[in-house]
Amino acid sequence: MSEEILFLDQKKFYIRQASPEDQLALEELLMATARFLQASGSMQWQDILTGQDKHGLSLSITKKEVYICHSEKAELAAALIIRETPLEWDSTLWEDKITDSAIYLHRLMVDRTFAHHGLGQEMLRFACRFALQRKIPHVRLDCLADNPFLCSFYESSGFTWTGQKKEYALFEINY
Repeated sequence: MSEEILFLDQKKFYIRQASPEDQLALEELLMATARFLQASGSMQWQDILTGQDKHGLSLSITKKEVYICHSEKAELAAALIIRETPLEWDSTLWEDKITDSAIYLHRLMVDRTFAHHGLGQEMLRFACRFALQRKIPHVRLDCLADNPFLCSFYESSGFTWTGQKKEYALFEINY
């Protein structure tokens, strides 16, 4: 998938696959997002704040699974991991559905400077287009079930709540 251009709030953004040169900026955005979630009262992404990353951002960059959105000035505005192969994490949560052809979304991040431009929803729409182009019928993600903001955000973005496993709410779009 080549670079996509977005026009949001009279601003121009670009979505492209991340490269190794983006790693430092992505790690900074990951930490900033984890700190923002914590300051908002969420326990989401606590692993990042303790120096762990159970979704492996660095490895995902190497595997070409990370997509970034940047401004015209090349400022990192948002990012998302799109996996065509489920992690052990996904297998644990999705259990019997894990054999379905699906993509799994992780680490949706929006720089607070660019919040309220609709970039989070645009990144999710990008992931859905990614799945459709590859004829992958399911797009899945999860979040802590006690995070009402994220649960509402995913539902308003077209995802359907499909249940809860442990403390995680599961969401899916089917094509």
